[in-house]
Amino acid sequence: MLVLFFGFGITFSGCGTTDISDVVGTDYFNLSGVVLDNDDEGIEGVTIKFTGDFGSKETETDEDGAWEKEDLEGVVTVTPEKDGLIFDPENKVVDEESILLFTAAEEEIKIEINPSDINFGDVDGNEEKTEEITILNSADSNNNLTGSLALSGSDNFSIADGDEAFDLPPGESHNAGIIFSPDAPKGLKVGIVEISHNATNVDSSIEVEVQGVSIYNFIQITPSSVQFGKVDAGDTDNKNIIIENLFTSSDDISGNVNIEGSSDFSVTNNEGPFSLSPGQQIRVEIEFSPSELGLKEAKLIINHDASNEKSPIVLPVGGEGVPIVIDEDASKDAYVDLNKPDEEFGDSEFLLLEMINHFPYKDIYMSFEGLEAIPESATILEAYIQLDVIDTSYTPFDIKLGYITSYWAESTITGKNKPSSTFLEGVGYTVEESLEGSIWQIPITNELQDIVNILSDIEPNLHGFLFQIVSSINCQVYFASRHHETRAAPRLYVEYVPFKIDP
Repeated sequence: MLVLFFGFGITFSGCGTTDISDVVGTDYFNLSGVVLDNDDEGIEGVTIKFTGDFGSKETETDEDGAWEKEDLEGVVTVTPEKDGLIFDPENKVVDEESILLFTAAEEEIKIEINPSDINFGDVDGNEEKTEEITILNSADSNNNLTGSLALSGSDNFSIADGDEAFDLPPGESHNAGIIFSPDAPKGLKVGIVEISHNATNVDSSIEVEVQGVSIYNFIQITPSSVQFGKVDAGDTDNKNIIIENLFTSSDDISGNVNIEGSSDFSVTNNEGPFSLSPGQQIRVEIEFSPSELGLKEAKLIINHDASNEKSPIVLPVGGEGVPIVIDEDASKDAYVDLNKPDEEFGDSEFLLLEMINHFPYKDIYMSFEGLEAIPESATILEAYIQLDVIDTSYTPFDIKLGYITSYWAESTITGKNKPSSTFLEGVGYTVEESLEGSIWQIPITNELQDIVNILSDIEPNLHGFLFQIVSSINCQVYFASRHHETRAAPRLYVEYVPFKIDP
């Protein structure tokens, strides 16, 4: 049988053998070599790896350290490998038949660790502390030192990011940061840093003990905010907070207190500096004295060196200055009848105003609790007197307002025994139609302000109000007194602040 290859004038007999490279044009070659130690003795059991376009192949040295490999092609990388040995050269690249020599020496990697243990000492719970472990590949090592770090034990310890692994040429070192982040409960914390490695001078992984003491001081503040709500302008209110060093703390807590914001708030005691032993507490008093109307805010700032809270602790403080309110039924009321000057009507169910022949024969007197408290510096914001009208005879008519400046009593006031009083000039109220059966609110904001201003000059007390009817015709008006069983008593409503407000 004959086989014809185009391009070649060659025939092969089916019973003969011929090198295939002569047919396809590929150069195959053989390699051989030896692996020797430093004493020129052959090393048995070394794996020789061959890599190239063909993939990979391998063989192994014999008892004399010799090896060979046939039918290799192209560019071939030859690499010797055996655990515990390093080779010179690491590999060789060939593309033709060669005899290769590799020398081998035992791998020697020396690791040094410093320190052998770490003691962080006492560390406050608000802090972190970092110490370093230095890992050194000795300069007389003959290969890279590789490995990693892992922690066990207390989770208060951690390894700094990026410091968990190392790959060190001879003579180089790696500093691994170990972080101690103490928390509650207080006391000793212990961990182990395990260093895995490929060093030859130490048989197993190396353990470095780390420890530290958590100094944990617990501050507790109650309440968490100070809210005064509504407080009369010019008045004062006080509230307390409690600062406590809990008995579970390790040590004393020190600090101080101050307030920022509206000047209407102040700390009246225990501003500090203070020092509290475990289990000890102090009471801090905050005062609110609104000097004007409206919402006021501040911050109570507590600086401290406790562990469980960041310093400073800031508590919101708030309050609202509001007008002082008088909202009172008459404490006494009566009318006098000039036609009956010796009679008193202090216990009557009615209060009567009457005009007869152009002369006011019946006047009404009334007084309210709280009037004496209005200071001469006050600003009246709103004021009215509320009367329950029982009957009116004729309209229209006017009512004049006056103020009483001397003491009087329901049981003794008569037409002959009246307290001193003064009518306000030009002040009056016109009633255009019957008010019978209605509640009449007589606005006296401006009038009361005038009275306060007047009295601030002459300095008597304000003992109530005087009403008198003015009419060109005879008429009567009946109001319910405070003694009426079913009808509403005279009532005074006033809002004021005890200081002047600019218009």
